[in-house]
Amino acid sequence: GRAARDLSRHDLHRFRLRTKRMRYAIGFTSGMFGKRAGKGAEIMANALRDLQAYLGEITDMESHAKILNYLMKKAGQQPMSSRARLQAPLVGHQARKRERLLKKAAAAYRAFEAAKPFWTRHHR
Repeated sequence: GRAARDLSRHDLHRFRLRTKRMRYAIGFTSGMFGKRAGKGAEIMANALRDLQAYLGEITDMESHAKILNYLMKKAGQQPMSSRARLQAPLVGHQARKRERLLKKAAAAYRAFEAAKPFWTRHHR
């Protein structure tokens, strides 16, 4: 949660790719453990799927904001104060949305952490 707030867009994207690889690894390996893996593997994979989706939404949102900023600068028609007035509501909305997504991502990560390892002998 708190650590994700400090990550750059690039680092968030890299973390998202790692969650994707981990989710695929769970899907690939859980079958080797038969029915024993069942619920634990499903909980882990679902938590990682949600985490991946939230991180993807954050990085997409930040990319869109970067593109919008570039296009507004490129247009150059509006004085800076007008551009700032146009962007202010969007920037505020994006910041609130990012916070909501980070909270959801943190909850998904906690669900992943709380899942019992499906590969251990004592998993139930």
